[in-house]
Amino acid sequence: MGTEERNTRERAAPSSGLAAACLAAAMTVGAGLAPTEAVAQQAAPGSQADDRTPVELPAEGRRVVLSEMRQMLAALNGVLSALAEGDRPAAAEAARSGGTRIAVDRGGGMAGMLPEEFMRLGMSTHRGFDALAEAVEGGASRDSLLARMGALTAKCVSCHAGYRLARPDGSAER
Repeated sequence: MGTEERNTRERAAPSSGLAAACLAAAMTVGAGLAPTEAVAQQAAPGSQADDRTPVELPAEGRRVVLSEMRQMLAALNGVLSALAEGDRPAAAEAARSGGTRIAVDRGGGMAGMLPEEFMRLGMSTHRGFDALAEAVEGGASRDSLLARMGALTAKCVSCHAGYRLARPDGSAER
């Protein structure tokens, strides 16, 4: 193998690693989890009415919940990207950015507006991001980290399969 071919392969390795990591995470999450099937059924054309539990919030509450969800998705993306580059400190910081420090409501007004199980699942997910950060810093293996990310995304899937944000007119948030 020539030097140019070897350099090309080495440059491709992080992308290949990221693709493998994403595939492994998807397989971990999708391996027989009922919530995944429920989301797929709800998204299918001609599917039954949306029977997820509606969560009705004032505009500011919806903004806060959606912002937290986007932050957790960005955190997961940051972890995957940093691990693909071999940058564990950045991966740990990305994981923490989805952790308990971003939980907006710690016993305040939002808790009374959200279903108890929704809150419990949300806080469990935030704690999962904190635990992921600790595992990254502790030198956990790639397979262990992928399993943790699979468990985190399974919580996302479960929540999205069970709940929907309702607009003030009662329609579902998409």
